[in-house]
Amino acid sequence: MRQIVSQYASLTPIREFQWELSDKELFDSQPELIQRLLNHPQLSQYPPSSQYRFSFYKCLISKLECALEDDDMEVRQEFYDEFMDALSQSKSGSGPPEASYKTYFYNDDPLTLYEDQTTISKGTTGLVTWVSAQSMAGDIFNPHTDLHRQLSQSSKVLELGAGCGLVSLAASKVFDGTVFATDVDDNVLQRLENNVKLNALPTKVLKLDWFKDIHIVSNIIPDTVVAADIVYDDYLFPPLLSVLKECLRVNDKCKIFIRGVVRNEQTCKQFIDLLKSSIEHDISINDIKNECNGNRSHEVMYDVVIG
Repeated sequence: MRQIVSQYASLTPIREFQWELSDKELFDSQPELIQRLLNHPQLSQYPPSSQYRFSFYKCLISKLECALEDDDMEVRQEFYDEFMDALSQSKSGSGPPEASYKTYFYNDDPLTLYEDQTTISKGTTGLVTWVSAQSMAGDIFNPHTDLHRQLSQSSKVLELGAGCGLVSLAASKVFDGTVFATDVDDNVLQRLENNVKLNALPTKVLKLDWFKDIHIVSNIIPDTVVAADIVYDDYLFPPLLSVLKECLRVNDKCKIFIRGVVRNEQTCKQFIDLLKSSIEHDISINDIKNECNGNRSHEVMYDVVIG
């Protein structure tokens, strides 16, 4: 049941949904489904978009109806009501998916973000949370990971390319250190600010242009640097490398964690080779498993740790 709620809250595409229960088990679990989906305080206040709720409850109702064996069995009216409510609110036409609240559960502890649902929006990729950020946030909540242990000893944390802010917000929620969420696009920065307020966390939002704002790193002097899905354009490699080297210069004991998906092997190799040839600190590189439910689990992810 936890997996179903987690996937629903984070708007996992219905085609990738892992139901974990048979139709009959779902039918018998209707009271719990109502409690966890419809009556959950976070999901009631910040529900998924009407488009997503329409698709989800259409599928759920179909599965529940498949379990009906006689006239005495009924699908709970609450699901039909939710389906009709979503239908009435959904925009007609075949335009792009509407922006939506997405709630990520880690150890039953929710973080809610407002995100666009298209890969590129308003000329940027920063208005949607990428799978590497979800994976990194999971490590932040997991006390058995190196990232969690490092952050527990950090007084200043810097995130590069924070996007909607999931990684920074996770760090702020779990640890007492000051977290600086940085990005460059004005629309992304406004979304970051709004998501920080939405979760009532003390995360600080700053504009950091890797080409010209390197002095900001000197002002922060971070103990830990985190970054998710920032390695995708070789045009950005030189300024990114300058920022990373400055982090290590101002604090020789700084540790840097970079996580991403291997979308282009040549681009990824180019970045790794550049790191190895330019940075004298220890660098470890590992492939990791994507354990985010329903989020392209076949994709290869990598983890880079510097320092």
